[in-house]
Amino acid sequence: MRRPAAFLDRDGTLIRPPEEGRYLTSAAEFAWLPRAAEGVALLASAGYVPVVVSNQRGVALGEVSGSTLAEVERLLQAGLEARGCRIERFCYCLHDAGDGCECRKPRSGMLEDAAESLHLDLGGSWMFGDACTDVEAAHRVSCQAALVGSATGACAPELRAPSLWKAAASVVSSRPGARG
Repeated sequence: MRRPAAFLDRDGTLIRPPEEGRYLTSAAEFAWLPRAAEGVALLASAGYVPVVVSNQRGVALGEVSGSTLAEVERLLQAGLEARGCRIERFCYCLHDAGDGCECRKPRSGMLEDAAESLHLDLGGSWMFGDACTDVEAAHRVSCQAALVGSATGACAPELRAPSLWKAAASVVSSRPGARG
């Protein structure tokens, strides 16, 4: 049986993003966004499989190391395990913007790969992100999309919310069979 996913962008959705044009180059810069871990836990408790899908161009540019990615993963997992859940898979696009890969959002390669390996129901899944590229990637595979934070742009997500926590609460409360 296929399960729905909660596809999660990393920077700007789960954790505080670095300044515009910069990259998270050290795990010392890691900081959760307010109530983001609680949002992931809420989605997991409602049956969504948490999967991070994140463009990490800084690796291609040599500004972010694989060890930094791994340490940030460890910090994310530690924060979530304290809430009784975990990220089931981390998917990254490590290419530069002009490389023409199929994984870099707004393309949908990361979502498709995760769906295949984890047996996910794309039509029942949600993508939570802070950019229109997240919305477009979701729509390419028939997922619903929630645009979180203060992002604006010419895209049409099914939901806009000020935070992952608010988006998760809305999605879970509107899910068939939810108790209200």
